[in-house]
Amino acid sequence: MSLDELLEWEAYYYFEPWGAPAEDERWAQMYALYFSSVTKANSTQPNWLDRDPEETLRKRLEADAARTLEVKLEEFFGSRVVPETIVLPDIDQPTDLEA
Repeated sequence: MSLDELLEWEAYYYFEPWGAPAEDERWAQMYALYFSSVTKANSTQPNWLDRDPEETLRKRLEADAARTLEVKLEEFFGSRVVPETIVLPDIDQPTDLEA
């Protein structure tokens, strides 16, 4: 590789050290297509190419902090509590105490 070509590549690397975002999107679409072809239907797809993981984490923490305590409790206990079925007596029928 000539010195001029090396300097040209270094200039590209300076502007886009991890490649072009459009190329990442193309690969993410290909990964998603492959993932959906080899997994069960309605499987949750992972985030393939996160260009800025710190920004993603910051946004996720902000969204988590925005949820209310009530919503957090419902999410935590909602899947763990089995609602009881309460059968109320028929008030039109006499009970043993009234007879």
